[in-house]
Amino acid sequence: MKRTILIFLALIPGIIRLQAQNATLRGQVSDSEGGALVGATVKIQNSQKGATTDDEGQYTIANLTAGTYQVTASYVGYASMTREVKVSVGQSTTLDFALEGGVIYGDQVVISGSKRPEKITESPATIVTVSALQIEEYAGNPAELLARQKGVDYFRLVLLHLL
Repeated sequence: MKRTILIFLALIPGIIRLQAQNATLRGQVSDSEGGALVGATVKIQNSQKGATTDDEGQYTIANLTAGTYQVTASYVGYASMTREVKVSVGQSTTLDFALEGGVIYGDQVVISGSKRPEKITESPATIVTVSALQIEEYAGNPAELLARQKGVDYFRLVLLHLL
């Protein structure tokens, strides 16, 4: 029993030193006007480490080894930002992000009911394309724009809460 306690006591300084070799990265993600972006994602590239921001736009990524990292912050509807940061042993480094808002268009999304890839001209079903520009210029709900297409059934459901 005494031997086990002595071994445990001998290991404590090593464990403390190992914990002291870790670094922490913290900061805030906000929009260009300084408003906190709640739920923004902050990720260290080429690793599994990352965090999401809290109610005040703050994030913390702990247990990093000392070194230089590429860190990316992203939020839906905002342009992602990547910055380089150097963290040191036993230090807490601050890295803030101010993301620019705006509409970001990605690639075209194709939804198909076929079991295999096929050309548009060989498809037995009707194919309709709705562009990002059409959606942007449509005055109503974008779902209603899709409802105007052949073969699409759209139901608007209204729920009332009665006391």
